[in-house]
Amino acid sequence: MKINVGCCGWGFFRPNIFLGKKWREKYKSILQAYSVLYPCVEINTTFYRIPKIDTVEKWRKEVSKDFQFTVKCNNIITHQDQFKTMRSIAIFKLMKRICDVLNAKLLLLQCPANFKATEENIEAMTSFLKNINREHLTIVWEPRGKSWENKIIRKICKKFNLVHCVDPFRREPVYFGKNSIAYFRLHGLGKISMYKYNFSKKELEQLKEKIENLKVKQTWVFFNNTEMYANAQQFIEILKK
Repeated sequence: MKINVGCCGWGFFRPNIFLGKKWREKYKSILQAYSVLYPCVEINTTFYRIPKIDTVEKWRKEVSKDFQFTVKCNNIITHQDQFKTMRSIAIFKLMKRICDVLNAKLLLLQCPANFKATEENIEAMTSFLKNINREHLTIVWEPRGKSWENKIIRKICKKFNLVHCVDPFRREPVYFGKNSIAYFRLHGLGKISMYKYNFSKKELEQLKEKIENLKVKQTWVFFNNTEMYANAQQFIEILKK
């Protein structure tokens, strides 16, 4: 099994902490410095705004050919229009173009908790999935909220070959797609704010065990908590043992 470990974005990465104060003498950008320590990254900025293709091309050139990107889909599709407009189809085309430039094979659709498993919402989402041209792109779906029961998620994922994305400390995935892929986003277990969290060695070892028990071909693990950069490095070291 191949396990890819990274973080949700590089915007908060501080190279001087991990690579020393003279990091700029060796690396052209924060992304390039990040790419030396982690094999992949989930781009989060695309959720808030759609970057220019020139910027996307620059990202791809700053890292090695082996470095991998995954992309979080723009919120217009999932949060604003919630799959219900033709604008969603148009935005998807832009997102796919970004993925193509990055040679990214995975696009994440993260739905908000207020997008409940109603007949109207399920119909809107299935209509959207029927009308997009994804070609080689694998779509990862992160539904939120208790209304999305496993049987509903499994049915939609199976019909449209989606990968069910979860935080493995909160929920078990129910479908891995035809290519046998698991996609984990670790948001943290903080009591006041779930993101304000530092995973313990024991929890990271539990994560390794969870992954090994899945029996899938490939797993993507992205940390999204306040200590994500340190935790991702710690987990990479645990996987080496």
